[in-house]
Amino acid sequence: MASLLYKGCLIVVFAIYDEFTKYWIPIADISWGTDGDRGSRKITSPPTDFNNWSDAETHMLELAKAWIDDRA
Repeated sequence: MASLLYKGCLIVVFAIYDEFTKYWIPIADISWGTDGDRGSRKITSPPTDFNNWSDAETHMLELAKAWIDDRA
């Protein structure tokens, strides 16, 4: 599991091993707070054949940062 504070948002990334496909599935939870309101969003990666959790998490971290950049 990896976490990063990026542009005021907390990104928590993890990967789950899929026994059926034998690949790692990356997931990110992005949370933020604005003017006392809190929000969060869970995003997943399109199907990609990650052979290890590290590659899956690195890829998902970049997707999460792009999601935040697009939202701004």
